[in-house]
Amino acid sequence: MKKLMIALAVMGISLGVSAGTVQLNGKDYVVVETDSNARNMSGEQMGVMVGDKVAVSAQSAPLTVTGSILVKASEANASQLAQKYGLDLVSYLDGVALLEATPGTNVAELEKALNQELDTPVNLELNPQNQRPQ
Repeated sequence: MKKLMIALAVMGISLGVSAGTVQLNGKDYVVVETDSNARNMSGEQMGVMVGDKVAVSAQSAPLTVTGSILVKASEANASQLAQKYGLDLVSYLDGVALLEATPGTNVAELEKALNQELDTPVNLELNPQNQRPQ
């Protein structure tokens, strides 16, 4: 019985991180790899997290969700958004703020929330290399 429960738990984890379609930056992407550290204990996928890899199709090159977000807003508004959503305000120049989400952040839900508060859509960084900006 114990072995059956372990086998079912493993199957549940593998099913929870299977490829799914998600919309980021107004485009559809396939989730091709998930950051296992950004999942709950049952293995259930909770959205697209910082560190996940997405692609235009299953055959195209993967893009890493870095957590960097470009926002067109005043510096005061960008600072308020960063504080409200637990983001770091990395830099601000000429009406554009660079915000940074921490690992474990569901960027798909964050993008929706930010877009509801702003007049112009935010831009999530999708990096073609396996690196996060420093």
